[in-house]
Amino acid sequence: EEHGITPKTIKRDIADIVAHSAAQDGVTVDTGDAERNNLVGHNLRAYIEDLEKRMRKAAADLEFEEAGRLRDEIRKLENDELGLGDAEKKAPRVGRSDAGRPGTRKDRYGKTRYKRMGGKP
Repeated sequence: EEHGITPKTIKRDIADIVAHSAAQDGVTVDTGDAERNNLVGHNLRAYIEDLEKRMRKAAADLEFEEAGRLRDEIRKLENDELGLGDAEKKAPRVGRSDAGRPGTRKDRYGKTRYKRMGGKP
């Protein structure tokens, strides 16, 4: 206020700032969805091979983000082709441990000993 200036807090949304800076940069990102038309059988195989070549070239040119995006797209297409979906993302079921249960005890060499009555042979 001393020089005729009153301090005010600037209130803006982050989305406005990002949209404004992106508009100034003029950067557009190609998702490659237009190339995915009629990918059946051999066409899909050829498309995946083309993506693998592009992925290797991107990795050789040290464009690791692009190579990673292409790798993820290849995996998605292969899973869609095989009909796996999200099934392989689940962890396998594993049996429970016997450690700490009554009747089990480790001997000095790390092997589990069982009591004679009611334990495993």
